[in-house]
Amino acid sequence: MDSENQAVLEKLLINDAKEAPKEEPAPQITTQVVLPEPIYCLKGQTQKGEKIFINICKSDQLPAPKDISAVELAEIISSEDPMRYRVPISFGLPHTELDKSGKSCTAYDVVVNPKFLKKTEEDDVFHSFFMTVILDGLEQKYELTLDRTLRKLKRKKCLGFVSEQTVRTSYKPVIMEMDSENQESPHQTNAIPLAGNSGPPSAPEPKYVIFREPASGKPTFMVLEVQLPGVKSSKYIQLDVGEDRVVLDTLEPSLFHLDIDLAYYVRNGKVGAQFNKKTKKLVVTMPTQ
Repeated sequence: MDSENQAVLEKLLINDAKEAPKEEPAPQITTQVVLPEPIYCLKGQTQKGEKIFINICKSDQLPAPKDISAVELAEIISSEDPMRYRVPISFGLPHTELDKSGKSCTAYDVVVNPKFLKKTEEDDVFHSFFMTVILDGLEQKYELTLDRTLRKLKRKKCLGFVSEQTVRTSYKPVIMEMDSENQESPHQTNAIPLAGNSGPPSAPEPKYVIFREPASGKPTFMVLEVQLPGVKSSKYIQLDVGEDRVVLDTLEPSLFHLDIDLAYYVRNGKVGAQFNKKTKKLVVTMPTQ
């Protein structure tokens, strides 16, 4: 797999092995435990002839990717920015099992959202895309070289026992407080296009804007500015930053709610946030992947 394809793949996976940098103060990492439900099992092998099995599982605790058509998916894959379409996938640790002949083999558990999994079973374009992402993901994460041919087992949903997985969901950046009124805004004027809220807000949405640097092409970082009138301190702000989503709530009283999808994927372990108590402005700096 060449370096360009590997870079693309890194943007498609939800649970890479990289850890947040150990800086002080460290962001709080939020995770959730996923109990996968096995759906079907694939049989394959490495290029060295070693037999492997892939347990395809589902869990509604993993978010579904954006609902797009097969035509849109084909266009995105062939575009200059294939990272626009992200499929949250969780790869479990390999476990040793016995095949039907009693020989040792390795099994891998792969978990996706049930809505997306259903789409891969109903549409050949999504199925082909899913198989490619699975194989490339296993190769990258476990340093394998796999044969690209997979066979679906007719009478077995999984090989061995599927275990719980802990999936990283978001970071809670430490919000630094500022008292100066001279908090500067970024000089960029190009705003990132954003999707709307994923559901009805529990409080009014605050005014916000997202700037990008550079102003054209893929940005190296994005800056989110949110106006929070009435908020006295950062201790009343709850901020979660995922790889492609920002959720913000203000507490005591519950003044605002913000839930936005980002147009680019960010390195959430390196996100920084500052709240100016005088201007009531929260600035979130987000380096992109």
